[in-house]
Amino acid sequence: MEVAGPPAGISSRPRVFESLGGGLVSSAPDVLALFTALADGGTPVLNPARLLTSDRLIDGQRAAAHTFLGPGRSRGGNVEVTLERTDPWTMPGRFG
Repeated sequence: MEVAGPPAGISSRPRVFESLGGGLVSSAPDVLALFTALADGGTPVLNPARLLTSDRLIDGQRAAAHTFLGPGRSRGGNVEVTLERTDPWTMPGRFG
């Protein structure tokens, strides 16, 4: 295998970030929490367990996976997350 030539195209150059704004919209308390976490050495703003067990799908993804997930369910960080009570043994917030 030989290299055909030097890399070319958009993927061959580092991306340019002209500002840190990038269209981000947030509330003052959330920005304060983020900057405080960064000032403290980058401690997590969100509890990792909470993040992994919360609904991470957008409506379109959830609709496309309806057959797989079933009603009232979604996906978190590689676990199923119950969003609404659809059976007597299910409760919102349940994960696994």
